[in-house]
Amino acid sequence: SQKICSGILPPELITRIDLSINEDDLRHYEYQWRQVSSDAMDYNLLNFDDISAVSSVLKSLKNETKSLNRGDEFMGSFAHKLRESIDETNNECWREDITDALNDISFEDLPDPLACCETLAEFEDVWNRLNMNAGLWERICPRYSADGNFAFIIKWYDDNNIRIDDFDLPYDMVLSDTKIDIWAFGILLFSFFSGTSLFHVGFDGHLHDAASYNELFNWDIETARYKIMSLIKDPLAQDLLLKLLVPSDQRLSSMTLVLGHPFFGPASSTEAQNILEEYEERQLSAIESKRLKEINKYITSQNKQS
Repeated sequence: SQKICSGILPPELITRIDLSINEDDLRHYEYQWRQVSSDAMDYNLLNFDDISAVSSVLKSLKNETKSLNRGDEFMGSFAHKLRESIDETNNECWREDITDALNDISFEDLPDPLACCETLAEFEDVWNRLNMNAGLWERICPRYSADGNFAFIIKWYDDNNIRIDDFDLPYDMVLSDTKIDIWAFGILLFSFFSGTSLFHVGFDGHLHDAASYNELFNWDIETARYKIMSLIKDPLAQDLLLKLLVPSDQRLSSMTLVLGHPFFGPASSTEAQNILEEYEERQLSAIESKRLKEINKYITSQNKQS
C-alpha cells in the first residue's frame, strides 16, 4: 500500500546501504523511483496555501459536475444540453479559476507537469498523481545517517503498477506475509502496555529520523528483551511481546498462535503459571544479585579503611 507507515514496519523491511562501498546501489534505487521523486519535487515547489487553493478549486468543479449529472437523471435532454454548455465553459475558464485562487502566482507559474495540461481532466489526473507521489516519496526516500556514511531505505514496491522483474534494487523483495502483520500487532500492544512507542516516531506515526531507522535495522532478540523488560511490567505481556517483536525467523507465524498465548487465557492455566513462576525466579535472582553487590561493595570499602 502507498499509505505505509514506517513506525509499524518490521526490521526485515528496512535495508542499509554503505555509501563508502555501495554508492551505486543508492543510484539504482533513486533511478527506479525517479518518476515518484520528480513528482514529489514538483509538488513541493508549491506552498501550503497554493496546494489548498488548487485542491479547493478542483473540489468545487467536481461538485458542479456531480450536481449536473444528478440533474440529468431528472430533467432529461435539456439538462444534458445545459451540462454540455457548462462543460464547454469550464474547459475555457478553469485555468482562470485556478489563477484567481492562487495567491502570488498564476497558472503558468505552476510546475511544468501542471502548467502544460490542456484540459481540466488532464490537470486533475496530474494533480492527483503529484499529490500521491509526494506522499509516497516522503515515506520511501532514503534517510541518511548523521555521518553521511549510510542510507536507510524501505523495501517497498508498487505491486499494482510495477512488475518485480523490472526492478534493479539493492535488496531482495519481501513478499507480503502474516509475520509482518504480527509485528504491527506487537507494536500496537507494546504502546498499549507501556504508554510509549517502541521507536522514536513523529506525530504521524512515522520513524522520526535515521537513528530510528538504524535501531530498527539492527533490531535483535537482545535489544527486544532489554526494551520490553525495561518498559513492560506484566510478565505475561513480556513473554507475549518477546514472541512478536523479534526478528522474522523467531516471530510467531500466525494469529492463531498469537491468540493461543497464555496472555489471552486464564492466569490459572499451566502455561501462564510457568511464565509467572519464571518471572518470580528472575526477580528473586535480581534481588539476590543486587544484595551480593552491595555486600561486596561494603566489604571493599571496609578493607580500604583498614
